[in-house]
Amino acid sequence: MARHTRHSAFTLVELLVCLAIIGIAVGLLLPAVTAVRESARVAHCRHNARQIGLALHAFTAERGRLPGNQPVPWTVDMVRRLDPTLLPPSSPADRNVAWDLMPAARVDVPTFLCPSGRSRPTDERAVTHHGLNHRLPDAKVASITDGLSRTLLTAEIPAEFAAPWTWGPLADEVNLGAAHPRTVNVTLADGSARCLDRSIDPEILRGLFAPNDGVGGFSD
Repeated sequence: MARHTRHSAFTLVELLVCLAIIGIAVGLLLPAVTAVRESARVAHCRHNARQIGLALHAFTAERGRLPGNQPVPWTVDMVRRLDPTLLPPSSPADRNVAWDLMPAARVDVPTFLCPSGRSRPTDERAVTHHGLNHRLPDAKVASITDGLSRTLLTAEIPAEFAAPWTWGPLADEVNLGAAHPRTVNVTLADGSARCLDRSIDPEILRGLFAPNDGVGGFSD
């Protein structure tokens, strides 16, 4: 007499239920993974902002003032401290150099780049997503009377305002921004890096850019 062995198997309904559960789990996990990755990018950008702030302070300690933007872009002076192999040493001939035509203009400077933003415009010149406070080129530290912790030194600028780093782009109240969803990384004049909420009060923002208006930006 033949013996029949019964094999257990998923029914179509059970299979559909399992697929639905997997789909829901993936849907719940993806936003969390995306948030973690973006948080890491924000932290990386903040580290870059801190490195730029340290380089600016080193320049100021040496020259007694912050770098200018003409005829030598401030970013050129920073690159000489961040990556000395990329550019030739400073010389009087710097005044006659077309920096954006140099081969180095097509080389990415990782410290200038936001990992959430595109790195190059269509002409292939490498860009920076960090700009110097437009009120501070050539400024002396003593002229920042509102306080170093209440004045912006650098700030992120979004991709649509990003320019070749050899231009030494500046940041102001209009072009402040970043590829991050809610925050903008800035360096304060005391060298510290901080995340600003993109919904910051415009009056506070104006105070942060102004080094000596008597307002002073942050209250803490």
